[in-house]
Amino acid sequence: MCFGCLLFIMICVICLQIFNIPLTDFTPWEGKNVIVTGEIVGKERKTTASGPVMLVTLKPTVIPQGFPPSARGKIQCYLKEDVREAKLGSTVQVQGEVACFERATNPGQFSQAEYYQILKIDYKLYEGRVLAVSRSFSRYREGLYAIKEACGRVLDECFTEENATVMRTMLLGETGQTDPEIKEMYKRNGIIHILAISGLHISIIGMSLYRLLRRIAIPIPLAAPAAAAVMYSYGVMTGMSTSSLRAIVMFGMHMTARLLGRTYDLLTALAAAAILILLEQPLYLYHSGFLFSFLAVLAISLFAPAMNHSLPIKIPLIKKSVQALLSGCCISAATLPIYLIFYYQFPPYSILMNLIVIPLMSILMITGILTMLVGCICIPIGKITAVISSLILEFYQNLCTFCDQLPLNNLIIGKPQMWQIITYGTILVVLILFHKRMKIHIRYLILTVGILLLVLKVPVGLTITLLDVGQGDCIYIQSPSGGNYLIDGGSSSTKGSGEYRILPYLKSQGVRQLEAVFITHPDQDHYNAFPEMLAAMDTHGIPIKTLILPAVHEGSRNEEYRSLEEMAAAAGIKVRYISRGQGLQEGDFTLQCLHPETAAAGLESNAYSTVLLLKYQGFSALFTGDVEGAGEQALVRYIAQSRTVSDLTVLKVSHHGSRNSTAEEFLRLVNPAYAVISAGYGNSYGHPHKELIERLKNNNTKIYITYQRGAVTFRTNGEKMTVESFRQQ
Repeated sequence: MCFGCLLFIMICVICLQIFNIPLTDFTPWEGKNVIVTGEIVGKERKTTASGPVMLVTLKPTVIPQGFPPSARGKIQCYLKEDVREAKLGSTVQVQGEVACFERATNPGQFSQAEYYQILKIDYKLYEGRVLAVSRSFSRYREGLYAIKEACGRVLDECFTEENATVMRTMLLGETGQTDPEIKEMYKRNGIIHILAISGLHISIIGMSLYRLLRRIAIPIPLAAPAAAAVMYSYGVMTGMSTSSLRAIVMFGMHMTARLLGRTYDLLTALAAAAILILLEQPLYLYHSGFLFSFLAVLAISLFAPAMNHSLPIKIPLIKKSVQALLSGCCISAATLPIYLIFYYQFPPYSILMNLIVIPLMSILMITGILTMLVGCICIPIGKITAVISSLILEFYQNLCTFCDQLPLNNLIIGKPQMWQIITYGTILVVLILFHKRMKIHIRYLILTVGILLLVLKVPVGLTITLLDVGQGDCIYIQSPSGGNYLIDGGSSSTKGSGEYRILPYLKSQGVRQLEAVFITHPDQDHYNAFPEMLAAMDTHGIPIKTLILPAVHEGSRNEEYRSLEEMAAAAGIKVRYISRGQGLQEGDFTLQCLHPETAAAGLESNAYSTVLLLKYQGFSALFTGDVEGAGEQALVRYIAQSRTVSDLTVLKVSHHGSRNSTAEEFLRLVNPAYAVISAGYGNSYGHPHKELIERLKNNNTKIYITYQRGAVTFRTNGEKMTVESFRQQ
């Protein structure tokens, strides 16, 4: 069965690569008011920016008129009020506004659309209002939901608000109310798995229940099915995530083995669970929870025992301690590619943290369940039993806070390439198959070589990426010698552009430090991601060495300009000022300022935007910020006199493609082969303006617009150049 499962997975991977499953585009219906009819298959209370809502998941029975035939997936409905008649299993008619899941437009950016495609959810309905509800419903599922709600109320009574949301997530699978800061803290320290309903939960609860039934003399033919049925119901009640489904299938096979008097084989059960999940949805092969869950079990059952075989330590206590530490290292090594594929970084202290956290999880869960059971009868006694759980949660937070302050608490490595993942996987398989022929130090030496190959980053010349941040600008430059620079970072249309677009991109590229961030001028759509990046620096962000601002006259430095200086100083970042003739050089790579002049006065912020000319052997690029009007005229005069720029390779078009910038005279002087316009889809300014597009076309310039193409990347070794866009037209 294991071999058959492996073969089935390989077939799934090949088919998914050859036959790409397209995403259904619901953009034409964005914001439209529709009425949908469907069965309620899930519901959960959720806290949003506008307050608490009821999140209902519908499986449509009727496709709304005009929708594509492929729109047969589930729908997330945010109901404005708690409709008690809307019970699980009932059919409802809901009216609301269609909202699409966001698609990734930059490397490293999380794609909501692809994530929910795996979960078979098509789109969202906001401001939902229930128009009609059927009388029939599922008494089984609604009964489980009622139990879940009752247990949740007990947790709210017995714990502080913060701890109650954590315990709700951990024991009841309610993720909608958990504090995002706590989730982020657990995630960056490598213990986020404790919040998911997983194999640990099922094994602790399920086996405890089975042993309890056997202790009170319940025979196996009754105890095994009863324990399996309870755990299945627990999975249904908590949302049946992939990790819990995997664990429930394996637990069910364990109970079946007990019932039939057969030997339970972990790998056979794991293979059966994988086949069942992938038959229902092959795209789970791209789901981080699925991959982490199965790889962790494989690491525990195969990889760790192989690596620690014949450990040359005689003293039992020391041998057991070393085995625990090495097993933790092996589990981390087996799941390392998944960390890097999805998070681009690895928390090294998580190995030691999990040695402490996981054993305490048993106590935390048992006391948490006891609190729910006792609290249903007497809340004051429930509060007493909750003390132990609260102390453990407080200890977890203190442990995370301590690790956050340690050096190298999160190693940014970047997303590995496919050849690195295949090579690393092959090395792990070889170590498992031939471990008995190698001494233990040889095994760990080979593993170390594999890890080095996995994290290897080789500079390939100059890289320039113009990110899609919506209506704003952000340009990343990696010099041939490996220096990392950012020009601008902000957006007026996308919230959290620093946290959700810029930082993930930088981490996916393995950027551990930014030598400098150039803010061309103090407009929100060019700098408002900077405070987000500063806030993240001490925990999960990227250090910035220097902030570079345009060297304009004191009278031209507005409140936003001063704010940038103060924020940088408070974060311990050097502030430098740049004007015409200044710049930096690394061998053949130069970045020179063409505008503004030193202490330029009488210009508004757009006009004094920093303009930077990049040159590397035969490649050149001009980054113009929002320069226009008097500023562009001064720039044109300087270029005409100095003949600094001609036959540009790449032009970052000024002011998001405004008709008031990038005049014909300017285009004739610089003559760009490629032009990139950074603008947000459907922006209120109408950028890029058709007049500007016509000027570029008349100049025979190839045009890339970020809202159409996503991030646009130029790579060159000085001789050859490639252009890549995240989206293909």
